[in-house]
Amino acid sequence: ALRVRLEEEREAKRLERMKKFWNKTAERLQKLIKREEKMATKIAERLAKVKLAGKDVSTQEALLVAARAKITAAQTSLDSAVAELKKMIEDKKPVADIIARARVLHKEVVGKIRDTHKALIDVIVATRGMSVTPTPSASPTATVSPTTTP
Repeated sequence: ALRVRLEEEREAKRLERMKKFWNKTAERLQKLIKREEKMATKIAERLAKVKLAGKDVSTQEALLVAARAKITAAQTSLDSAVAELKKMIEDKKPVADIIARARVLHKEVVGKIRDTHKALIDVIVATRGMSVTPTPSASPTATVSPTTTP
């Protein structure tokens, strides 16, 4: 009876540690996604300025739309991971199973966040060399004409 009670207490403590760890991990992942959203907003503002300067940014805008779709996918993945683990805890699944599933879900979410970041970097690379200042049409050149006075 004592052994069973000690085992149950150990499992309960392990479950509590796992909950705390997952909550911190979910917060960190949420911050990463927010950071990616902020970067996408800054890129969109930059593209708007370049577009006002008369440059063609349709390719970059299409890349940005794809990147924002990946941000949404990462957020959805994180939300579903949190819900799934919460359900597993409520259903009193074995702690080892919960931990194993948490690892898999963490890798999936981090992979989606990495894909999002790569997509945003692709947009940034595509905008390299585009400046807000309009390109001059023709630069005036000085013509030299001989004069009789020194």
